[in-house]
Amino acid sequence: KSSKFETLCHSSLPQGSAIQNKIRNVLVLREFGVPQKVLFSMLISNLHTICGKEKFEDSIKKVVGMGFDPTQSLSKFVQALHAVYQLSDKTIQEKVNVYQRLGFVEGDVWAMFKKWPCFLSFSEINISNSIETFLELGFSR
Repeated sequence: KSSKFETLCHSSLPQGSAIQNKIRNVLVLREFGVPQKVLFSMLISNLHTICGKEKFEDSIKKVVGMGFDPTQSLSKFVQALHAVYQLSDKTIQEKVNVYQRLGFVEGDVWAMFKKWPCFLSFSEINISNSIETFLELGFSR
């Protein structure tokens, strides 16, 4: 799929205005197997994830590189794309560091991300409070 991605992101696709970028990015997602009903809702939404060009391309590369596949789990693919698009690399690393300070190894953090991509969107306080609550309830790391 990554070679397919490279082919789809060339400058031969429309680019420029937000609407042109949105159309171009929806076409890329369609080639990845995202169903038409999802593409339509993305096209008419104000979702910024599909409006950019370079950031969209970088986000798609990262999400596909992490093993997300819209033909296997569309909702996780879209959630991961949205999370990666919204967060800078620095912010993502800071979130990983928070989990590591709480006793998780980096591999566990990425395994959790694969199962529930939006968990990286939580604030440090929210993450810490949730882990403390689980530990108080008798859960272990």
